[in-house]
Amino acid sequence: MTYYELHDIWYQDLVDKGYVSWDRDKDLKSINDQSIAKSIKYFIEKYDIDCKGSTSLDLGCGTGNVALILDDLGFSSSGIDISNVAIVQANKNSEELSKNIKFETRDLLKDIATSK
Repeated sequence: MTYYELHDIWYQDLVDKGYVSWDRDKDLKSINDQSIAKSIKYFIEKYDIDCKGSTSLDLGCGTGNVALILDDLGFSSSGIDISNVAIVQANKNSEELSKNIKFETRDLLKDIATSK
């Protein structure tokens, strides 16, 4: 068993149950109502961040919720996760919302270990 195999099992269970995110959303309409979305928006407003033209990289993006939220706010977003099941769903979510977000399956711990 790989150290991340449980993530694929959990994500596959969510997908099999019809969820589109780790947060057990049944559709993508509720993503911007999640507490993480509200927190992100709060800090962007608090620090008067101009999102237009900014980029974001969501490490451990799962099904892509944060990248999707940031894209809605004007960021050019992308995401990386170790779970291919999650990345497949993230790409489906991006496509369903007509986004151009690049999600990619990567093992960053392996990348770091091999770069030494």
